[in-house]
Amino acid sequence: MSFRILVVIMGTLLITSFHGCSKPPTEDGSIQLQVADWVPAFGHNGGWRAVPTGQPLDGKADWPRSNEPHSLQPGFYDVYWVQDYKHESAPMRIAHKVLVESTKETTVNIDNGLRLDKADWVPKLGHEGWWGAVPVGKPVADRVDWAHENTALVIPPGRYDIYWVQNYKHENEPLRLATDVIVSSGNVAKVDAATGIRMDVAEWVPKLGHEGWWGAVPTGMTVEDRLDWAHENIAILLPPGHYDVYRVQDYKHKDTPVRLATAVVVVPASAATVTARSGIRLDVPDSVPDLGHNGWWGAVPAGRDVADRVDWAASKSTSLLLTPGNYDVCWRQDYNAQPKIVVKGAVVTSGELTVATPGF
Repeated sequence: MSFRILVVIMGTLLITSFHGCSKPPTEDGSIQLQVADWVPAFGHNGGWRAVPTGQPLDGKADWPRSNEPHSLQPGFYDVYWVQDYKHESAPMRIAHKVLVESTKETTVNIDNGLRLDKADWVPKLGHEGWWGAVPVGKPVADRVDWAHENTALVIPPGRYDIYWVQNYKHENEPLRLATDVIVSSGNVAKVDAATGIRMDVAEWVPKLGHEGWWGAVPTGMTVEDRLDWAHENIAILLPPGHYDVYRVQDYKHKDTPVRLATAVVVVPASAATVTARSGIRLDVPDSVPDLGHNGWWGAVPAGRDVADRVDWAASKSTSLLLTPGNYDVCWRQDYNAQPKIVVKGAVVTSGELTVATPGF
């Protein structure tokens, strides 16, 4: 055998041996979610997605909605969760650096979060209302997850402040329901939504008008520091504490809120009741015409100046909601007239509507 033929045979053998020892192609592994029973179902455009750790989360496509295994190349992945279309712009990272190995299925448990312990008296969230979780010490804009109804939240383990926004009118003044709530792996923390104040309103009390409201202010603070309020006679949520309660009949009364109660004690998991049942009604003869343009009748603490009026109305048939005390009643027929006292020292007692007969 010639040397040339021997070299060719040896080369062929080496090549064959090299290919025979090469590794087979790497096979994919997978991630499967193990979702707890309490987790709400995905809404419209909701889903989950695994992204290689350190890579950006781009696009909205390919968001699996089922809990079936999701095939992936081996490596480390972050798992993101989007509850529905309203969360598309703020996907939540529910798991970090999950290892996917070739041919193996990795399970990610979705079983930690928050739910509300909500009392029956708590009003439903209104238009654009929400409750949600914010990492402790962060601004509300950094909320991790939220809901527009009283469903549970899926949240990574951590420490959170919990906020409540009743509706779109409260969006700039969210109420902090709880602070430093701990969410641990595999557990669902409960948040109290059963503490607050409700109104016991008499039938004769006029309904709140345009921009009217009632609400609670921490005792000793100003009306601008109100924590929660409502534009109708529904209950409000509050953290435990001491509160002064105010009422503003409508936009014309915005600068003269009536303080209905002081130092109301609100304790955890209960609703304090504030009574709105004291006031004055005028028994005006039919022969007296109703109030004209810019006319009004109102109540002034007895002996005080007309400028100190506490509450007033633009119709003689409207009653005034007042705290117990002694009042002088003033009457201004219209914009051409000067106010005059028509009742002196009317006594308003707790829970009663005093009927006063004016002397014109």
